[in-house]
Amino acid sequence: MFELSFDVKKATVLEPKFLIVYSKPKVGKTNLLMNLPNSLLVDLENGADFYDGNSFNVPKIAKQNNMHQIKVLNELAKKID
Repeated sequence: MFELSFDVKKATVLEPKFLIVYSKPKVGKTNLLMNLPNSLLVDLENGADFYDGNSFNVPKIAKQNNMHQIKVLNELAKKID
């Protein structure tokens, strides 16, 4: 098992490539993160159209290209890396 710690730790990576944010619905996660410079919202729920900013709509791209969403995510990850 593991313990969940809320102690502040020093950063070990200066420029992380990925960030996953999890919280309760409707608390402002997307709105906050869409304002970060050089960020990309990977939209899995067709909800990014409500926000200004850079987003990539996975379901829409998958449908347009007749691809599975996992394949689209895999190709996106290659382009980001």
